[in-house]
Amino acid sequence: MSSIDFKNLNIKVPSPIVEVKTSLLEEKDLQLFIKREDQIHFEISGNKWRKLKYNLIHFFQNNFKQVVTFGGVFSNHIYATAAACYELGIPLIIYLRTDKIDPNNPTLQFVQGKNAQLICLSRESYREKDQAEFIHKIHREWPNSFIIPEGGSNHFGLKGTEEIMAEVKVQLSSLDIIALPAGTAYTAAGIISTSSTNQKVEVFSALKGLFLQSVLHELVEDGTKNWVLYSDEYFGGYAKVDQTLLNFIDWFFHETSIPLDPIYNAKAMYYLFENIKNGKYSRGSRMLYIHTGGLQGITGYNYMKPDNRILIDY
Repeated sequence: MSSIDFKNLNIKVPSPIVEVKTSLLEEKDLQLFIKREDQIHFEISGNKWRKLKYNLIHFFQNNFKQVVTFGGVFSNHIYATAAACYELGIPLIIYLRTDKIDPNNPTLQFVQGKNAQLICLSRESYREKDQAEFIHKIHREWPNSFIIPEGGSNHFGLKGTEEIMAEVKVQLSSLDIIALPAGTAYTAAGIISTSSTNQKVEVFSALKGLFLQSVLHELVEDGTKNWVLYSDEYFGGYAKVDQTLLNFIDWFFHETSIPLDPIYNAKAMYYLFENIKNGKYSRGSRMLYIHTGGLQGITGYNYMKPDNRILIDY
């Protein structure tokens, strides 16, 4: 690690922790702290930097020629990877889950501006991206490539997310509840595996259904039982947004000056505040929320929903 110099990226770690106060928290006698992973870097923010860090170290240590990765057309992962690779001089090829490139898509405009090469895959072909035959095809077409999986979710990514709690243990003491959103569950696994057994980790899935439960059981050491997974009960599934959520984003920003993206963090924070309203937590509890970044999702949402925009400025 020490031989890899990321100073030019201007990554700001440890990310800061701030306490937020609302009338509801005061009423319930709860302390809520937020770890501002979104402030690590304007473009390479949150858990995306955590997952990329050791993947990029491995890239340089093994003299690969280029990075190949995958994602959807509004993906936080492709956005952050494009920014990091551009700054580090790494050629980047991105396989996109789409039949064609929308030239006005702000996320794709950004990654193309970072010199990433985009290749479209149909949804059917995209489902085959992790199969051996497809991987062999990538290596034939792009020799000496390092493949970073969708979301940066591999053992290198997991190693990076485990550093979050190492920072927290220096910054804060005596936490009772740790909460965060989840898409692939690798960040959640890193938090769970490095939390204390007397702390409860609450994971709020951005995806409909409980299949992340099995992912966490695979990633977290057997016998670890200090976590719970909440599935999406309120908004219908991944990237589904309604007026209730939009109102919450505005309210939370007004109360705290902290922006939330509509895909991950707004939903998780909404769920957390619903639990608080319903008296789920013991009075006097100290709670930490991990803000995982992804604020570029606000721009993507506003592009898709110009008549019902999120008006906050991040």
